[in-house]
Amino acid sequence: MCSTVNLVEALEREKDKGEAGRIAANLMRIDADMLDELRDLPFSQTGGALLFHLLSMLCERTSVMVKTNPTFDDAR
Repeated sequence: MCSTVNLVEALEREKDKGEAGRIAANLMRIDADMLDELRDLPFSQTGGALLFHLLSMLCERTSVMVKTNPTFDDAR
């Protein structure tokens, strides 16, 4: 499980270094990936596109779980 914000930041750093694909390759080796705290996060347009692309690739090869932490008001 990893924080989605941390994952997006790592994807952006990876892209900036010209090493795109390493994180995806590592995550595809895992039986199930969980993204935590995917809710109201301020992604850059590039970060959002990288995350969408990663999720598209992962959904074809492994299980992906997305965890959000709704506020008390949302639970009603």
